[in-house]
Amino acid sequence: MNKPSAHLLIHLLVIAASICGYGAIYLSSLSRGYAPSLWPVARNLVVLMGLSVVFVVLIRGARYRGNLTIFTAAFLLFAVGSVAQYRLFSDPEYVARLAGRQDLVTAHRKAKIRAWRALAIEAAYDEAKRDILTGSSPGIGSDVSAPPLMRTTVTAQEFFSSASTYAPPLAVLALVVSFLALRRESVLSWLQRHSVTLAVAAFIPLLIVAGLARSGKLLEETTPWEVGKIIFLISLAGILVDTYSVIRVTQWNLPPARSVLPLVVVTAFAILPFFVLSDFGQLMVFLTVYFTLYLIAVGRRAQIVHGVILALAIGLLAYAVGKIPPRVFVRWHLWHSTWQAPDPQTEWWQRVLAQRFGPSGPGKISNDELWRDQALQLMQGLFGLTEGGLIGTGLGLGMPETVPVSESDFIYAAIAEEMGWIGGVLVVGALLLLGLAGITITLSVTDMFTRLIAAGATCFLVFQALVNIGGVIKLLPMTGITLPFVSHGGWSLVTSFALIGVLMALSQRARQRA
Repeated sequence: MNKPSAHLLIHLLVIAASICGYGAIYLSSLSRGYAPSLWPVARNLVVLMGLSVVFVVLIRGARYRGNLTIFTAAFLLFAVGSVAQYRLFSDPEYVARLAGRQDLVTAHRKAKIRAWRALAIEAAYDEAKRDILTGSSPGIGSDVSAPPLMRTTVTAQEFFSSASTYAPPLAVLALVVSFLALRRESVLSWLQRHSVTLAVAAFIPLLIVAGLARSGKLLEETTPWEVGKIIFLISLAGILVDTYSVIRVTQWNLPPARSVLPLVVVTAFAILPFFVLSDFGQLMVFLTVYFTLYLIAVGRRAQIVHGVILALAIGLLAYAVGKIPPRVFVRWHLWHSTWQAPDPQTEWWQRVLAQRFGPSGPGKISNDELWRDQALQLMQGLFGLTEGGLIGTGLGLGMPETVPVSESDFIYAAIAEEMGWIGGVLVVGALLLLGLAGITITLSVTDMFTRLIAAGATCFLVFQALVNIGGVIKLLPMTGITLPFVSHGGWSLVTSFALIGVLMALSQRARQRA
């Protein structure tokens, strides 16, 4: 189905469903004793409508006749993510948790419990029973009465400084710019000729920015290595186009040494995030894209085996010299022994405790309690997934606010809890459609350079999503990377939409040449 009218109808249905979702969240919030601000709702709907307008402009103004599914799948994912994020950020308990205000977290939780209790009594007790309940024991009446309705307000500074406000317009702009640029033959030719220069010129600034980051973040909202994805992709594709015919001619299935150095330079984009940012998730994504593109260009499976062996050797060397960050071991232990604390004498666990509590140690806190603190996010996420069942608890009626950083790494758990497995399958289905559309575009292009770019863009989006969801459902170790188009974030959203623009541009070129 590649009719613009059909896709535009889907956009309108998604917008209508989003409006219903926001309404459900608002009504559920009232039952919990607070009234969220509606400004974020208006902002999100304006962005969705703006995306539909961009879709129409590309069809009519830019004469786009390429694959339309790639845009619509991203549109659906972004709409679902916007609703889920509003659910979380409208909850005063969750906002207080993000701010580190445990006193407010406790106060908001108690207020919500009182509101729930008052609503249940109002629905299930007649007047006589309520009189007995509130009059038989002194002091109970104040406990069962509903607290005053809290009104969550958003100041102008908070509204415009939020990544949810400035990131979506930048993402739409990135989509349009990447589409208009990469559909031009002159731009693609220039990028292919200067691929090595592009990699070297961007390498040092990105390394400096990564060095300034803390816990993989810069300015709280920005993941600095996200912008490196497009640079890495174009550079690797250009270098492989220049060298793949030589690399195919091998001796003992090893590539010639003179062709290896440029690939090593670009491979540093995949290795350095791990050591500089301690980002295991980005390492997995970058290396997967690297091996995928290398296999497409060279077609020598033996060399891929050699590359995997080399990557494992680097990992073992890093382990031997103690350069693997402790949180990698934490996430590995979380994966295979979620409910069992590590031995207190384990070297990496002692390093984790020393980083958090200093040389004096954790004091009177037991080892099991310390581990539960580390495993809280995954445990609560799994509880939410189980609680959601088939149809979910209902928007605004679950407890995803108890999951730390639920709006980012564990947004899928929040969706599956309140929208059920139906909502989870909807997200996975949209990602599957996006992946199939990307594969279709990859197979439709004729030259190797654009084929590698299309394959890499698809792999970046789909594999990152698989790693994120796999970590949430405990199929894979947790990695701390975002779910494309769905998670709250700055550069992640911008980069994801830019990759959609790249795929659309290549699809347009392939259609024109057909």
